[in-house]
Amino acid sequence: MSNFDNIRNLLTEKGLKATTQRLVIFEAFENLHNHPTAKDIYNFIKNKYPSISLSTVYNTLDLFVEHNIINTVKSDFGTVRYDGITNHHHHLYCHESNKIEDY
Repeated sequence: MSNFDNIRNLLTEKGLKATTQRLVIFEAFENLHNHPTAKDIYNFIKNKYPSISLSTVYNTLDLFVEHNIINTVKSDFGTVRYDGITNHHHHLYCHESNKIEDY
C-alpha cells in the first residue's frame, strides 16, 4: 500500500474527503519530522504543487487539528508548530535553534 493510500485511509476514517491538497500537505508534514510550521510545509511542497496556497496549508492543518489527526505546539516566539503525536506528551525546546523535540 502506498503512502497516499495510508493517508487516504486515515482521512476517510476521520470523516474527511481525501483531496489532493490534503494528501500532499499531510505527506509533507510526515516527511518533515521536526514539528514544522505551516510555512515549512508550504515551502516543502510549493515547487512540486505551485497551485497550493499558504492559506490552503493553514486551513488544512487547522482541519487536521480539529479532527485530532495532528496537534499544535507553540514555540517561545509564538509560532505555531505541528505535531503528529496526538496523545499528551511534553516537548523540549531549544531557544538558540528554535528546535522542538518530543520528550
